[in-house]
Order: sequence, then structure tokens, then C-alpha cells
Amino acid sequence: MGRWRKNYTPVITEENKALADEYLQVISKHYEEYLELFSNMFENGEDIVGETLLKTHKTISHKGLKNVIGKQGQEKEQIFKNYFFIAAKLNCLTEQQNIQKQYAIKNLDHNPFEDMDTEEKIKSQVYKDFKIMYIVQLVESNFDVIDYRCFRLYHLLKNMTYAKLKDMTGIRNCKTRVVRINKWLKETINEEDIRQSFIEQYPDFS
Repeated sequence: MGRWRKNYTPVITEENKALADEYLQVISKHYEEYLELFSNMFENGEDIVGETLLKTHKTISHKGLKNVIGKQGQEKEQIFKNYFFIAAKLNCLTEQQNIQKQYAIKNLDHNPFEDMDTEEKIKSQVYKDFKIMYIVQLVESNFDVIDYRCFRLYHLLKNMTYAKLKDMTGIRNCKTRVVRINKWLKETINEEDIRQSFIEQYPDFS
């Protein structure tokens, strides 16, 4: 039995291969955006983004992606984007946890195993990240391109300020745009809707 499992090669169906290639096309369109985002959030973010794209493409080739069944157009594309973002963030968090544990053990000044269970930390972070993506998607669907860009950069880039945002984008009223969107979200967003959407898309993390 062990020998069979060792030599087993997953069968890639035409359907899964087509789905994986479609996924690759979607993520490739936003690849530079993901590089910028994760390299600002994590030390090895750029490398992990590339590794994640290769691994997730291979996974979809072998297993498909049940969340996209029956989905078309922008809805399907958003599921692809959410899937990649969560996978990349998980990989970054895992890498970060490993580095912290290695440093703590080496310096003998902290026992990492006394901390909250790593899996629980990651689950909590996955939900927080999903919530961010849910909000970003909502903004993208309801505001113009300039509004969306200001909002995304301000909230997703580390240590961003309105002054830095103005210098980066050249948009003089960028603060007004972000404040207006924040106000709209407070009046529109519902925590229960976000959690229900999270449970539907990622039942293993709920």
C-alpha cells in the first residue's frame, strides 16, 4: 500500500487544467499588485507570492476549485483572487511563525509553545484578511477607479498616511475620497453578512 502511494501520480483532468489556466490568467493580471502588497507586509513577501502562485495553480490542476462551480464573470474572478490572497497570506504567516520560533529557541528567552495555538492564530488572521478583501471588493464595485485606488493603498499598505498617499498618487483630494468611503462602509457593511460569506467560501476555517 505504501509503495502504491509513493508512486501515485494525480490525474489532471481537462476540466481542472482549464480551470487552473483560467486562474493563472486572472492572478497574472494582478500579479504586480500582489507583489507590492505582500512585499510591504512581509520580509519575504515577494518570494512567497511567486511560490504561492505555482503551488495554487498545481493544486487546482489536481483537485479543481469547488467554490467556482456555476460561477461566471466577475464573481468567478473574485473567488480566484480571494483564494490566492488567502493562500499567500497563510504562507506568509506560516513563514513568519517559523522565523519567530527559530529566533526564540535560538535565544532561549521565550517558549513559543506557551503562546496561543498557532492554528487558532492563523484562523483568526485568515478571517481578518477575508474581511479586508470583502470590504475592498465592495468598494471596487461601488466607487470609481480613483476612489478605489486611494482606499486600497491607504488601508493595505503598511504605515500609510494621507500625506504619503497624496505624494504617491498625486491626487490632492485623496483624503476626502478615503473618508467618504469609510463613512459609506460604516453605514452599509454588516458583520454577519461578512461572516456568512466567509463560512460559505472557506468552511474549513469557520
